Order: sequence, then C-alpha cells, then structure tokens
Amino acid sequence: MKLNITFKPGAKQAEQAGNYFSQITSDVVDEVISDMKPYQYRFEPKEGPVLTLRFWCMSEPDDEQVIRMIPLIHALNADLRMMLGSPLPTQQIPEMVTEWLTAACEMPNFFVEQLHPRTAFTPKEKVELSVAMLGGHLRMVSSRSFMLVEQSAGLYGLAVGGHGSYLFEEAEEAQHAEVGK
Repeated sequence: MKLNITFKPGAKQAEQAGNYFSQITSDVVDEVISDMKPYQYRFEPKEGPVLTLRFWCMSEPDDEQVIRMIPLIHALNADLRMMLGSPLPTQQIPEMVTEWLTAACEMPNFFVEQLHPRTAFTPKEKVELSVAMLGGHLRMVSSRSFMLVEQSAGLYGLAVGGHGSYLFEEAEEAQHAEVGK
C-alpha cells in the first residue's frame, strides 16, 4: 500500500484533530459493534503484566482465536510506547501506520478494548487501547494520547497528543509515500 502523508505539527493541532476524529470514531465503533456481543477475558501470565480484554464479535471466539490476537495487542502497545516516547516520532509514525494498515488479521470483524487490569469489568473501568477491524480492514486504533481512524475509504486521520496530526491517503501505485508538511 502506497500512502500520501501530510503532517501538521503542534499540540493544539493534535487536540483539534483528536476532537474531530473522536466524532468519527463514535460512528466507526457504532458501525463495527452494531451486531456484535461483548466477551470478556483476563490473562494472568506467570511472567509479564495481566491483560484484560473485551472482544466484541458476532459469535464467541474460541480460546485459540483470542490467544492468537494477544500478539497484535502487544505489538500495538509496543508501537504506541515507542512512538509516544520517541524524540523524533515523525520518522517512525508513517512506517508503523503503514504496517498496521497492511497487516492481515485472522479475525476479520471485531472490536477489542484493552482495559486497565485493576478496574476492568467494573463501573469504573478504564480503556487503555481500542482496536476496530471490519472486513479484515483496520478502521481504528485509539489510546489516551493517540487516535487513528478511517475517515472514508482510503483516508485515515491520526492525532498524536502533544505532537501533531497526520493525514494518510492511499495513493495510486505510480506515486510513492511522502511526508508533507
């Protein structure tokens, strides 16, 4: 996938874009989960952090499907930590987002929420990460300071708290990905 990428720097720009993308995200989430049911999971590995997830799916996924999704959640979290902690995220973000948009996923339709383990499945729960896929196509990735959402077919908006906003647009194959300012 080739992308044309536009970047607008600044914390205020990120905030404005985030507010706009939040409105779109609400519609995306409603579309993705409209016919789905929530299924809750808590993983307590011998080593590493507890992982609490709520999967929204058409039917209850089998344990193997859920377990195979855990690396995706861990990879997205690792990418987000790297992006948000980088002194030069402008160099990493286009590459990572391109990877996300081209990645294949075993479960074509789902919405997953990673919840804070201490408050998971309670009225005070806190969502740490949300991911939406529809038709095997990434529609949204969201965390407290990061929001990527498909605005329309082939057009994605991204707000990165304190950094700025991006627009990713699928390009014709003859073009190549560029970061514009």
